[in-house]
Amino acid sequence: MRRAYELTYPNLEVKSSLNECLINAIGDNQSQTSQRINLALVDNQFEQLQEILTSHFASIPHDWYRNNKIAEYEGFYASVVYSYFTALGYDLVAEDATNHGRIDLSITMPDKILLIEFKLNTNGDANSALEQIKAKNYAQKFIKQNKPIYAIGISFDPINRNVVDLISQQLKPLIE
Repeated sequence: MRRAYELTYPNLEVKSSLNECLINAIGDNQSQTSQRINLALVDNQFEQLQEILTSHFASIPHDWYRNNKIAEYEGFYASVVYSYFTALGYDLVAEDATNHGRIDLSITMPDKILLIEFKLNTNGDANSALEQIKAKNYAQKFIKQNKPIYAIGISFDPINRNVVDLISQQLKPLIE
């Protein structure tokens, strides 16, 4: 007879602490970057994410793009950003379904909700990503949590393989 166990975290503090210990074990540079992202999120300084993410995408070796078209897909950029936020230990959902569509990435933090929409600049800019969040009223799904909700639009350039722009806005969800 085989037994299987699923280990989970008892709460966000333990999950964050464990992830922080793992990040520290990897190295100081990674830890500093993670701390900068965490501070940007906690302090609602979302514009700092553009600088951090731009630097990160710039560090991905050119050879990794050779003989493939990965940079032409929004999912590539979304996966990299998703991985960063996952390492911080936040509760996040990729392709979070609502009654009007799917949020590319939702992050539930102890004191706020972040709704992130990604765009390749060939399909729109950060502003159009932000407008999509508002037009589809994605925030409505999170009203019951009684937390501030922020929309973040991020646009990527598949030719330069990096962030083009990032904008954010606090939302007031419409109750319909």
